[in-house]
Amino acid sequence: MRAIVSVDQTPKMVNSDDWSSRFYGRTEDYRTTFFDNGIPDTGHGLPTWKSVPSLLKLVLALRAMPKMASPDTPPMKALLADHAAQDWRSTIADTDKPYLMVAGRESQFWPATHASESVEGNSHGRSVVLEKCGHAANMDRPNEFNAAMLEFLVSMK
Repeated sequence: MRAIVSVDQTPKMVNSDDWSSRFYGRTEDYRTTFFDNGIPDTGHGLPTWKSVPSLLKLVLALRAMPKMASPDTPPMKALLADHAAQDWRSTIADTDKPYLMVAGRESQFWPATHASESVEGNSHGRSVVLEKCGHAANMDRPNEFNAAMLEFLVSMK
């Protein structure tokens, strides 16, 4: 592995005294039930009507996926619940590979601050926040996303 890119993914979804860039509304109280009915609407971020083109692309992509990959199946719910219980901050802090944390300023799931907070203290890390962008950064702002990726990749030469 030469480098790592994380696209609008907080390394820790649960709020704690030392981490506030978590999934909106997710606390320890809901650790085992938060995703029981799918991914909840948080009421934050880019309004759905502004993400319609991105959501249409996502729906088309999901239709092409096998049923197993649907977020409504038991295996995917279990995978999402397990992922949501993790804390990847120490893994990111200890990595010796270049990495880029991309955040959507108007993410529907968590504050964009997760990107800059995740790279603090590690010289290999970089962060970029895309304006007027929700969680699906590569679909909401494809040109800006591609520019950030290219700049990161070129900087590794």
